[in-house]
Amino acid sequence: MTSYNYPELILQKTADLPKIVGLSLEKALVNYVADEFNVLYLKAGGRWFAAQPEIGGEILGFHELGASPKERQTSDGSGIVSFVMFDRFMGAQVTAVRQMGEAWNGHGFELSFDGIVDHTLLVQSIFTGSEPEDYSDCLRLGVGSYVHVANCI
Repeated sequence: MTSYNYPELILQKTADLPKIVGLSLEKALVNYVADEFNVLYLKAGGRWFAAQPEIGGEILGFHELGASPKERQTSDGSGIVSFVMFDRFMGAQVTAVRQMGEAWNGHGFELSFDGIVDHTLLVQSIFTGSEPEDYSDCLRLGVGSYVHVANCI
């Protein structure tokens, strides 16, 4: 069995994470194969970034890309398409990025945006303790919803 130094690997595989802070989100695409999301592509400030599983999916990496992904759908049940759930963040500037979870326990990222105080963009490893059966080495994508004023509950 292979033993990994997860803290060191996370540092290496997420070194580009701070580069998206201060940039405005322009586009969100997902690469899917069958039913699984395998890569989240984010275009911000004219630059492309990818969040994707590393090793066997137990951690996520975040990398700046040298080229833009090409939107496409194939007949074999895979493709790269727009991810409309994240449209609410388009045009907003990324103000902060936080890592969450740990290896084998929901490792991922949360992005906050200027002027959007009640929602964040979430991307996590599928390995969260509540992953569906037969899914591995893929992503969970979501929008965090927050309440910060007591009179709205």
